Amino acid sequence: MSFTPVLVAAPFLFVAAHLARIAYASRALPDRLLSACFLGLGLGAPLRLMALEITTRAGTSSAADRLNSGGDLFIGSAIVCLVAFSWQVFRRDAAWAKALVVAFAVALAGLTAAGMSEFGRAQSGSVATAFNGLAAFGLLWAFVECLLYYRQMRRRQALGMADPVVANRFLLWSLWTGALGLQGSLQMLLRVALLIDGAGAVIHAGGDPGGPWLDLILALKLNLAVVAPTVVVSVWLSFSPPAAYRRWLEAQPEPDAR
Repeated sequence: MSFTPVLVAAPFLFVAAHLARIAYASRALPDRLLSACFLGLGLGAPLRLMALEITTRAGTSSAADRLNSGGDLFIGSAIVCLVAFSWQVFRRDAAWAKALVVAFAVALAGLTAAGMSEFGRAQSGSVATAFNGLAAFGLLWAFVECLLYYRQMRRRQALGMADPVVANRFLLWSLWTGALGLQGSLQMLLRVALLIDGAGAVIHAGGDPGGPWLDLILALKLNLAVVAPTVVVSVWLSFSPPAAYRRWLEAQPEPDAR
């Protein structure tokens, strides 16, 4: 077993602990949701990676199935928390956003339950593709909301109506949600390609699918090991910016109001 699961888990769990302290002090629901999100990612991502390592080496097994199911449960919960965070922070008064959160939670719960069933394991490629697609959507929605709000804050900052540190916070949120969204999208696309090519069934059975598939899976695992520290730095700077970083932001020229 490689150290990749540990390298991925540690940054997410570090952020979860830091945000839990902030949430305990603030008692704010968005802070609690974000802390729970990173806790779920920190527990779920390494389980999925361990299951993938077992499957690519020896094919599917009961141990790999249990690890994968546990990973899906934690990651699904994390994405639901992130979607609820987007609703609370950006669209609290929008009925459609509240309905989307409920529908999203029900759909992810259904896919997670399906993945744990005998039928789901027999149709693992289809279920996993749908799960990854839904997770990518939740991550990208958070990214779009953060980016749109950052643009609004930049315009307010140009008019002297917004603090540069607060405006920068939404840029940093765009970075970490975008990084996770990119990772989720790449996983979904790889799942779709494996499903179409039939290589996913070969890997699931412990065979060698040939071609670039195993190299692509390895590259995606290594990419996650890069994404995790990027997320940590962005979240840390957004919630606990050092004094030197704050001074640097405040010393920057005002942005163009256009």
